[in-house]
Amino acid sequence: MSNTKILTSDTVGAVATSTVVAPVGVTQHKHSAQVILSAGTLTYSVQITLDGTNWLDVSGQTGLTAATHFNLDQPIAGMRLNVTAWTSGDVTLTILSA
Repeated sequence: MSNTKILTSDTVGAVATSTVVAPVGVTQHKHSAQVILSAGTLTYSVQITLDGTNWLDVSGQTGLTAATHFNLDQPIAGMRLNVTAWTSGDVTLTILSA
């Protein structure tokens, strides 16, 4: 049986920053994230924080217009979506713990 569990999930449907600040402990090193994009037109980036205040774009996860899945092998304090352009649709970020 897998030990993977959903830590948090949030959906954004406008130009905005998601409210996801994942309850991820900085001592936990392995995370998976999945971004599902509904039918629509929008551009987004995935961001992480090490301290809960300063947000950094995840390398390779900026200016996206399609669904994505990626893994992080570093401790983080949180993760969120940043929708920078929106015409229609929505995007959902789901954060998993390995």
